[in-house]
Amino acid sequence: MTVASNPQGAWRGQTLQAVIGLALLVVTGIGLAHPVALRRGWLRVTDYRAVAPDVVVPRDLSSSAAVHLQGLLDAARQRAEAWWGRLEARPTVWYADTTERKRALGFPNPYVSVPPEDRGGVLFVGPKGGEVDLLAHGLGHAEMLARFGALWRRLPAWFDEGVAAQVDHRPFLVAAPPPSRPPRVEDLRALATRAAFRGPEGEAALTEARAAVSAWLAAAGGPAAVERLRRAMEDGASFEAAWNGLASAADARR
Repeated sequence: MTVASNPQGAWRGQTLQAVIGLALLVVTGIGLAHPVALRRGWLRVTDYRAVAPDVVVPRDLSSSAAVHLQGLLDAARQRAEAWWGRLEARPTVWYADTTERKRALGFPNPYVSVPPEDRGGVLFVGPKGGEVDLLAHGLGHAEMLARFGALWRRLPAWFDEGVAAQVDHRPFLVAAPPPSRPPRVEDLRALATRAAFRGPEGEAALTEARAAVSAWLAAAGGPAAVERLRRAMEDGASFEAAWNGLASAADARR
């Protein structure tokens, strides 16, 4: 018996196989390049649920705990907006109620994490991060990332931390008075990298950074000076030149 050939059907089958193969290669490539992001995507489907368009919590988190978290987030946003004005960052907030769950999302610390690669688009909140001060601080980092974009990597860590901490009212921060004049950038070199804000000296570093930025804001004209600094850097100024120039210009106007 002779079986009739079907070239068109064979071609379709080969095309389908090629498409499936290409899709597998793409998924594999993404997985190899961004394994944590791929894992988050999987966890969102299997272990997490959305309780608001921008709030994701574990599936087994109680409704009352989810409502409490949303209340804290609302208070943190209101505080951030009171300082910044209209917020440009609208991060999706992932809440992990255990350190193990937050580690599975790619961040081992139990507080608030704001990955720079997401440009302020995601906030990861751990079991010790559910406080208005810490959430507002995290929103401050997200706002810096959203506003500065690629320029953010040219900022010293102490400036980013000091600005974010303006809406962080923890007692150890607000108890430290700012200096009478903004310090020189070179005097803050020890706080230029993120490493200075980790470990047992982290609170002291954050306190110094907040006080330094508070003094500069007082000299440079308040929160709006942050946006003026961004524009100056966008126009080609170095961070140090913008920091010094804005404070000096405000002094000259007095």
